[in-house]
Amino acid sequence: MSPPPVPSNVAPYIQQAAKGTGLPESVVAAQNYTESGYGSNDGPSSTGAMGPWQFEPTTWSSYSSSPFSDASNWSISTLAYIAYMKLLLKMESGNVRNALAAYNAGPNNIPAGYGYADGILSMAGQSQGISIAAGSGSTANAAGGATADSSILSWPSEITGFFSDSKTFIDALLWIVNPASWLRIGSFGLAIILLFLAILIFTKVGSDDPLIKLPSSIPVPVPV
Repeated sequence: MSPPPVPSNVAPYIQQAAKGTGLPESVVAAQNYTESGYGSNDGPSSTGAMGPWQFEPTTWSSYSSSPFSDASNWSISTLAYIAYMKLLLKMESGNVRNALAAYNAGPNNIPAGYGYADGILSMAGQSQGISIAAGSGSTANAAGGATADSSILSWPSEITGFFSDSKTFIDALLWIVNPASWLRIGSFGLAIILLFLAILIFTKVGSDDPLIKLPSSIPVPVPV
C-alpha cells in the first residue's frame, strides 16, 4: 500500500531530505508518513518524540544545537533528519533497510526495527535489499549541531547556497537568526585573522625589520 500523496507544503522538505541523504524520495516520503503522517501528528509520542521526523530529546541534542521545541519546525527538523540518516547510512555501509531499522530502534538494536523498515520499503515500492552509496547525499548541517562531516571552520552551505533552489527564503532567514550560525561565522573570521597574523609573523622572522616599527628617536623638548 502506497502512502497518500505528499502535501504541497511538505514536498520541498521531502525533496530536501532525499537530496541530503541520497535516499529515494519515495522512501523518505513513506518514512515521514509513518513517523508523523506528513507532520499531522506532531507528538509528543509515548517516548517523548516530537516533530515531523519524531525526534526524541536525547537524539535531537546530538544532531541540532537548537532547543528541542524546534523539533516541530520543518526546516530545522529536516536538517537534523538528514544529519542523522546520513550517519546511519554510513554506519550500515549504505544498507537502507538497516539504516531505517536503526532510526526506529537504535543502532544497537537493528533487528527490532526491521518491521518498521520493511513497512516503509513496502510502501515505497522498494525491495529489502536496496542500498545506496554511503555518504552520497549532499552535505547538510543540523542547525549548527555536530555531524559526521561538518566543521565549525567550514563555510556553511546556507551562505554559499543562499539563493539555491533547495532553500527557501524562510529557511535562509531561520538560519540567519540562529545564534549558532553567527558563532560559526565568527569562528571562521577569527581563524582567517589568526592565519593572516601567523603568515605575517613568519615572513618577518629573520628579517632585520621589526614587526612593529618604533620611532628611531623621541624628540625631547629643550627648555628655553
